[in-house]
Amino acid sequence: MLRRLSLVCFCCVAFMGVATAQDPSDPTQVNFHVMQEWEWNQLSQRQGDTVAYKVSPFIPFKIGEQSLLFNFEVPLTYAGTDVLGDHTGLGDTRLKLFWLIGTQSEFVRAVVPSFDAIAPTGDENKGLGGGSWILMPNMVFALQMAENFSIYPFFRYVHSDAPRSFLVPDSGIPVPPDGQVDQSPSDTRAFNMEVMMTFGLQDAVIDWVSVTPDYFQNFTGDRGHTFQMKYDTGVALSEQLFLITKFWHPVSGDVANDFSFGLSLDWYPQ
Repeated sequence: MLRRLSLVCFCCVAFMGVATAQDPSDPTQVNFHVMQEWEWNQLSQRQGDTVAYKVSPFIPFKIGEQSLLFNFEVPLTYAGTDVLGDHTGLGDTRLKLFWLIGTQSEFVRAVVPSFDAIAPTGDENKGLGGGSWILMPNMVFALQMAENFSIYPFFRYVHSDAPRSFLVPDSGIPVPPDGQVDQSPSDTRAFNMEVMMTFGLQDAVIDWVSVTPDYFQNFTGDRGHTFQMKYDTGVALSEQLFLITKFWHPVSGDVANDFSFGLSLDWYPQ
């Protein structure tokens, strides 16, 4: 029995900011920035943990009048489990492409179609990767509810070329709690919806807080659904540097982690 592991990526924070200012609480920006991130995942039933470190650049470019953003990451990962032992190496490669569509509406400020792809470059036999391709078309809306309150609904379709895929919290592919993997059907298809609610804080140590209910529904096999909660906070260390903390935990369904914690520095050189 091979234990499926999690290399956790926070899509809802990874491409943050606004188009006119550095603001890592708003996923509608196309500014160049670099995120340095550390993540720790406690696997379910305390059977081990994973730690990932990555430096992830976000590169804006234009096609005609269209504003786009490209991002890639290859994490350096440590995986320590009861089943696979302790290993360190490169994890799975992730590529992202975002297309910002601005609007004239004060309520719907932006629409962001995007596409994510995860390539199985990490060694799955050592717990460093998932062993399959994962493709994820996304759609994000930026809704301005009040001056310091925004909502960002995420809608994501997930397709994996194998049923053995590990849990990526923003991919929608859950893992059975006992670690056993359903070998039928030959691929995995799932739907994922997140609703990121961000509150700006004034005259406080913390500049913003976000709360995100996150739901997965798997349409293949018998792995069911997963529901988890995510909590992010952000602090502006300067006009160019932001400190972001992240914590999330499962609420119900099939889960791979008891909890996860992340800490990142987001740097905007301009």
